[in-house]
Amino acid sequence: MTMFQLIRSSFFQFNTLTQVRKVPFGKIVVYLLCLSFLFAIPMTFQVAEIFQSIRADGQEIAKKIPDFSIQNGQLKTKEQTKGFIYQTDSIIFTFDPDNQRSVEQVTQEDLGNLFNIGLLKNEAVLSLPQGEFTSAIFSTNPIILPYSSSLFTNLTGDSLRQGLAENQLPWFLYVLIFLIAVYPSFLTLVITLVIMSLAFSIFLRARSAQWRFLNTLKTLVVCSTIPTLFAAGMLFLNATFDATTFIFLATSFIFFNVIRQEKKEIV
Repeated sequence: MTMFQLIRSSFFQFNTLTQVRKVPFGKIVVYLLCLSFLFAIPMTFQVAEIFQSIRADGQEIAKKIPDFSIQNGQLKTKEQTKGFIYQTDSIIFTFDPDNQRSVEQVTQEDLGNLFNIGLLKNEAVLSLPQGEFTSAIFSTNPIILPYSSSLFTNLTGDSLRQGLAENQLPWFLYVLIFLIAVYPSFLTLVITLVIMSLAFSIFLRARSAQWRFLNTLKTLVVCSTIPTLFAAGMLFLNATFDATTFIFLATSFIFFNVIRQEKKEIV
């Protein structure tokens, strides 16, 4: 079967899905990657919206940031400046040049869906909202970056204000967000379909049906086309939609209809 035939079968010709077992596994992997790209689109839009909100809030915070520079690995202000905490809709920003607050105190202010950013005397702190996306991408949270890092060599109050005042996000950031979003999307589909394949292949062999694990996995990947697209659409409408459970149930329904069709052909 060609890729076009696989797509057509997944939408309009369920009775031909019994032939998916004969398709080379490499083609199925490519098909699964294409589904992952589609499944990643809602997450990309959601993360892009978050970045837009952060950009707008960052411009608001920029007005509060005093003049400072990084000297000998420490944050120094030009004038005697008191630290402050400023909260917007998406960010809790802490500016502490006097070392009055610890990293633990800054990160303890995390209120769920807010980014917690701190410029302390000796390091910068970034605490991310807990979620599937951040857990998949970042192994540590909070992220602590000492000012001795080369990242902060040219950081000043003026350069930070100018950076936060940018009117729009760079185009390549959207591409990067999409590519990063593909990873958890692909992982979610792979884990779901592999678990289903193990369970269904054991069930079918117990009933004397000639369905090996790999054949079951191939068929399930193609059977998951409509459920994956529908789940992606629902995630646009409701970010809390349980896409994994829906894909599991809907793909199972289509798969067992394929099994029934095969039995009819044998009879």
